[in-house]
Amino acid sequence: MDEYVEQMALLLDLQLRDEYRDGVVGSFEKIKAIAFWLECLLHPILKNSLFAHLKFE
Repeated sequence: MDEYVEQMALLLDLQLRDEYRDGVVGSFEKIKAIAFWLECLLHPILKNSLFAHLKFE
């Protein structure tokens, strides 16, 4: 996750200060975990819905 945050900061030309880096990495790890669980919960519902043509895998 550290590398992801570093690459995104470079891509967006953000000057991410060292004292904020750990907090940003921690926040992205939480977002990733939430997204994973939402996908696990919603995938069975959405794959059989009107949205079945969208890629959730």
